[in-house]
Amino acid sequence: MTDAVAEAVDAGTMDFAVYSDAGAQPDAPVTTGDAGLGEPCSTDQTCVAPRLCIAGSCAEPPPTPPPAPIDGVTRAGASRFDLAPPSFETWTDRASADCAENRPGQYDGPLTTRQPFERCDDTFEDANGDGVFDALWLGGGAPDRPARGLDVENPPEGQVVVLRRDDRVWVLISLDVHAIGPAQLRQLVVGIAARTGLPERALAVHATGGRSGPDAVGLSGPTLAGPGAREAPELVELVRQGGVLFERLPVRSGASPAWWQTVTERAAAAVNAALRSAVPATLQFATVEAAPRETPPEPPTTQATLRAAIEAPTLLSQDERWPLQRDREVRGLLLASATDGAILVALGAWGGLPAGTARGGAPDLSADFPGYARRLLETKFPGAVGLWLTYASSEEVSAGARAFVPETDADGLPVDAEGRPLLRGRGLETAAPAEVRPASLGRLLGGLVARALAEAPAPVPVVLEVRSRDAWLPLRNPRWALAARLGVVPGLGAWLTGANDQPDWSGAAMAPACGGLGCLRSRLDHVGLGPMTLLTVPGGLDEAYVQGRDGAVLRLEDGRSANWLDLDLDGLLDADDPELRYAPRDASEQSEASLDAPVNPQRFDAIDGLATPETWLIGRTNGGSGTARPRTEFVNPFEGALPLEAVRPAGRAGARAEAGDEDDQNAQPASLCDQGFDCAEPWTLETLSRTVYGELPSLLADLPGGHLLALAPPAGPADNRPAPPDPRAPWRIVGPDGTVRGEGDGLRQVEADLAFALHIDFFALGVQPGDTLERPGLPEPPIAVLEVVPVTLGSHPNVGDVWRATHAESGDLVYNAACELLFAGGCPSPRPMPVDLDPCQALPCNVY
Repeated sequence: MTDAVAEAVDAGTMDFAVYSDAGAQPDAPVTTGDAGLGEPCSTDQTCVAPRLCIAGSCAEPPPTPPPAPIDGVTRAGASRFDLAPPSFETWTDRASADCAENRPGQYDGPLTTRQPFERCDDTFEDANGDGVFDALWLGGGAPDRPARGLDVENPPEGQVVVLRRDDRVWVLISLDVHAIGPAQLRQLVVGIAARTGLPERALAVHATGGRSGPDAVGLSGPTLAGPGAREAPELVELVRQGGVLFERLPVRSGASPAWWQTVTERAAAAVNAALRSAVPATLQFATVEAAPRETPPEPPTTQATLRAAIEAPTLLSQDERWPLQRDREVRGLLLASATDGAILVALGAWGGLPAGTARGGAPDLSADFPGYARRLLETKFPGAVGLWLTYASSEEVSAGARAFVPETDADGLPVDAEGRPLLRGRGLETAAPAEVRPASLGRLLGGLVARALAEAPAPVPVVLEVRSRDAWLPLRNPRWALAARLGVVPGLGAWLTGANDQPDWSGAAMAPACGGLGCLRSRLDHVGLGPMTLLTVPGGLDEAYVQGRDGAVLRLEDGRSANWLDLDLDGLLDADDPELRYAPRDASEQSEASLDAPVNPQRFDAIDGLATPETWLIGRTNGGSGTARPRTEFVNPFEGALPLEAVRPAGRAGARAEAGDEDDQNAQPASLCDQGFDCAEPWTLETLSRTVYGELPSLLADLPGGHLLALAPPAGPADNRPAPPDPRAPWRIVGPDGTVRGEGDGLRQVEADLAFALHIDFFALGVQPGDTLERPGLPEPPIAVLEVVPVTLGSHPNVGDVWRATHAESGDLVYNAACELLFAGGCPSPRPMPVDLDPCQALPCNVY
């Protein structure tokens, strides 16, 4: 934060006026412009090249710094910049016991003053009087979270580190955001390159993963489950018919093109400042244990024990997915002037994501714990620019509420309930719990780094060597595609429709492995610094690729898990089935898909980790959102029921055009563009429905059929109940009118109120609640059938978070690219990848 902004906030005079997005077209081609020298502009794309948008006017590019001397010496420089917009509109949260439906920390009110505020509505301050809530939406966490204010003590920032040796240069730009949209990333890199004279491939952009920073993707705007319902009332039916796929689809982008333009300008200025200040540099680095090693729990055998293992209290961070792997080490690095020893950069890295819990629980714009860690490092190393990088780790590993964070003092030392530092030998678990979790965790981690660096080996000269490789990762998530084509993810819609020819996306016509939505390109960098190496990877790379792991099997044996044993209903256990093919429930035959491995038992192959004490994997760099996982371990979660042809298009006046209703025969389909979406071309409910079907991949699908029957629980004490019948005994299911639905043998009673038959699809038999299960020849009475239990993959406790993932199952592609870079093309343990699934067979993935 600049001194002027900080003083204004402290004085209570900061103007929370709207920052204008007027004239910014998210899907406009990036190669055209119509504004000349001195004319107003909103983004670089609105100026005639080579002019750039600088402070709102088209201007000539600024002079670039002089090149470094050709002397074989590696130089380093660093700078920082504000990430918060200069102003934004705030709001009041009216969640209370009297307003139970108002969600705490999420906005539940109208988006315009044209709609009246009700008693329990959240309200906003219309600072500029335009009648619209011009919010700053926070990215990465729960939806519908506009910033209520700015955390003045811990605002989000950006940092820049420049390393250059002769004609080699590598620049790391770190931003306190959760993720960065593909087109926004492209705009940022192109804009910085144009302002600095650096090649685009020299620029690496890292996201710390915080959930309290501005939305830099677009997927965190107002949704149909919240204020978007008032913005687009005719689409509320989609929430009921389409499930969470539409419930969490924003009707308005959460990303501001105008704010992103300021980020581009500020980042470029910081890069130029770091280039000009670069001096010959030395390096020190260290690694220290942050949380003690724990004895791995026994492999769970039921959904309940698996959930209990995942939810068990842990120190500092938590993992939401089996097998439980967390980063228990924190790393530190110092870059110093080789001339006078002045510290230039103090860097820490840890594989836990910020949880998005700001001071007091308010949804304030904040840097979360990385900001506190950076400030402690800057206190311990005066004059340095502090950086905090998120190590390669899954989206599911975070400093969440179940993780224990100790209270710490100003030096980052854990303290007891009386504020006294813990005696040597006492563990973190004996400390008092943190009052302000982000502050205590940041101080703790920053203190660990500072103390480890104080004992690090003597500094050595930095020797810069950089190798890079492209990875093409298929875009799989239909929510991303729908949001892009509706203008919610700025710029990406033009890529997917082919309206914008650019180098970071390729369609299936060029590479069939990319599928219908195409591939997004990310760059991996191998940055050799002499005694140690930084290896950057996109997205949240699964910990197994980083730390390594032994092979394991997760076999769930409880009753409802039995319904996952034969997903394609061919009578073969999936564990023994060489080909698993199925059609998602309510989908057409064209949606038939395949699984590479069974869901139950879920198998985890042994993986050789790439990280070592001298090789650090920095995640969330150069694109990617969500966890990148092994292809054959993916559990397909369902994200919304999709009988969407049942949703008939609505007329513009809101009338439903029912078949045969003469009064509505002339009703026009409701345009999504008229209902709040910022789409570049007219879309209707029918268009949306067809597109969802066409883009529904296997990773977002429940399955047809059900092998499992829920039965009326037997009466009487459990110890007096008869033993389960022999599975070979005959059975039949009879309807209330005496109709026999089906009969046979091989029905196994897996629990007192559940029965399972691997080779039977009870849905196909037409079994209904109220039918009875009979056992001919056995004395037991008929048992009432309560329901057929569907194959609901979303109830699998290990589905993890794929909702924000651009390419969740592409971890093997990232691993192979990283391994080739690390071992100079001779990866000793590549992940198996069928040729028809590898985009590098058709697209350039060479090392350069």
